Amino acid sequence: MADADNPSATLTYTYAADRAWGKLRAPDGTIVKHLFGTTTWQAGLPLGAEYYAADNESVKKKWTPTLWENAGVSTTFYDWPRVTDEIVQDEAGNKRWTSYDYGSNSYNLLGDASEYTASGGGSYQLQRRTHQTYLNYVQNTTSGTRRLIGLVTERDLYDAAGVVAAKTTFGYDATGPNLVQQMPPSGQITQHDTVNYGTSRTWRGNLTSATRWDASAPSDASLAVTTTTGYNTTGNPIFQVDPLFHRSDIGYVDDFSDQPTINSTRAYPTTLTDPDGFQSKLHDRFWAITVARTGCSTAAWGSTRIAAKPASFSHFKELVRHDAGEEVGLHEDEQAD
Repeated sequence: MADADNPSATLTYTYAADRAWGKLRAPDGTIVKHLFGTTTWQAGLPLGAEYYAADNESVKKKWTPTLWENAGVSTTFYDWPRVTDEIVQDEAGNKRWTSYDYGSNSYNLLGDASEYTASGGGSYQLQRRTHQTYLNYVQNTTSGTRRLIGLVTERDLYDAAGVVAAKTTFGYDATGPNLVQQMPPSGQITQHDTVNYGTSRTWRGNLTSATRWDASAPSDASLAVTTTTGYNTTGNPIFQVDPLFHRSDIGYVDDFSDQPTINSTRAYPTTLTDPDGFQSKLHDRFWAITVARTGCSTAAWGSTRIAAKPASFSHFKELVRHDAGEEVGLHEDEQAD
């Protein structure tokens, strides 16, 4: 592939007939060779990359092998490949290794990721370890039958000495104000069973809280800070409260050009209210989309109108910002093709 501005700058791509590797030669002659599996369950999986000096494939500068295991090897109808190790090494013997451990939970999800480094050909030294725990679906059949797996409840980072360096916990599906019935003025939400899937259906997998803990006192709840999120029954976030209790709200009341004909989708955010009470509103019209902010003076903020040509929707007609009663921006008046 030649560079249009510099015909001599050419990238060359080649690959093996069995797709075991693909090679890229850069304009300066350096080579990157990507390796892939070709047999059984490894077919097509990336096995790493090799980086060579300019025009010399005998001098490997860096290589990044990726190791896999097949967690479904005992089955007869599916395979479950997953990465166990990622390694980065250069010609000077500097190495970085990340090892992934599975199987410490009911669904063989990632439990630990341990990171090691080595310099000058020396032995690996542990630098940090990340540990994750998940909701226990084996004991809770209600959530298990709904296939809600892979929801992290706690993520801990440990330093080389095994001391907690960071801790975050996650909460899901809080009820009460965190789960609100979404209803149009009349009837049902479009494509949603409001009657049978209202607030009584609490197992949804919605992340409703994220708590960061003080690493020096990882068990002291008085030092932890939490961000909470609320949802409606169609699964959309409707508010978020930060650790200082600043709340932002999102509204989904329909605002289309043919209102009130269509008023039951509740699918698009149309109002955002910030912690100071200012609102940004999105008005969707057939001929234009207008974004406006209320709660402050026009001179302080104003509004923006993005209008498309009625004769052609292939490009915008104008992008206008209203500041202090004046229109400033770009107007385009060409006729559509």
